[in-house]
Amino acid sequence: MNIECQSSFSPGHKCAGAGQIELVFREKTLNEQVAAKIKANRKKQSKSVSDFVAEEFCSELCYASLHLESVIRALENNLKNPTFNQDLKSSIASSGCQLFYMLAQLFTEGCKSCNPVKHLLSNCVEMLGQSFIVRSPNEARNILQHLILTPSSSPLLSPHFAPGCASKRDNSTNQVQEYVDMYNTVVKVVSTTT
Repeated sequence: MNIECQSSFSPGHKCAGAGQIELVFREKTLNEQVAAKIKANRKKQSKSVSDFVAEEFCSELCYASLHLESVIRALENNLKNPTFNQDLKSSIASSGCQLFYMLAQLFTEGCKSCNPVKHLLSNCVEMLGQSFIVRSPNEARNILQHLILTPSSSPLLSPHFAPGCASKRDNSTNQVQEYVDMYNTVVKVVSTTT
């Protein structure tokens, strides 16, 4: 290979001629063992994806998620409905809280490994928590009990632990101390699981 002389040191510099550079290289060859492993890996991945998509699980999960979200929206809308009496709204709030805890119990290690299920459950728990749990004054104790019984669910449940939203009418020293103790317990549970 010939390389032209283009000196940048001195404009008046003259080269004796083009530089001679000899390149030594090996021709590219395919490593059969690596190629076979790559091909097998791609085939396995493709089969896994097609099996997952082809399974009824995928379509059933889509239907279940749509149905579950519509139930949650209906509960939220009924809770805000001004024509419903207080007893009916109390019953709706109780149903929303029960659904929150039912979905939180489903959030196990198996569900965490399946991203679509994990996403569905965490979104539904988040919606229910914001609509029903945080607004209910006595739910702080229930959240705390669930956190103690299932510490693995603490990242999911701890954002909804809000004893400060409890009844403001009774701000006795005992109640304040109880809230401080509950927060300390939550901090211990969360710090041991994260």
